[in-house]
Amino acid sequence: MADMLKALRRVSYGSGYETNTAAAIKQMRKEIFSPHRGSRKNHEVSKIGIVLTDGRSKKIIQTVFESLRAQKEGIHMFAIGIGTNTHSLELNAIASSPKEEYMFEVYNFEALDSIKEN
Repeated sequence: MADMLKALRRVSYGSGYETNTAAAIKQMRKEIFSPHRGSRKNHEVSKIGIVLTDGRSKKIIQTVFESLRAQKEGIHMFAIGIGTNTHSLELNAIASSPKEEYMFEVYNFEALDSIKEN
């Protein structure tokens, strides 16, 4: 978790970018969890997708669709909203069930430590 937090702190972005969560989930589903990257169909190894967002998706319908496709393909989807610009209903739609285990909202990036044990 400490390594992930360090990596997140190094990520920089400017203003004016739109949140395209649907595209991120689709890329994760098609590229990260692909057989050529070691993904297995027989569920030997759990597939865990973690969506960290500090904004609302510009394409909510596509975001929900991509998350449902990912879950159907056996990916356990965590949805973590960071800050005050996220939308609980969207996070709820992204997260696998049970929602209380897969959906989290924190005030800022430093607060990610508070959910790491979950």
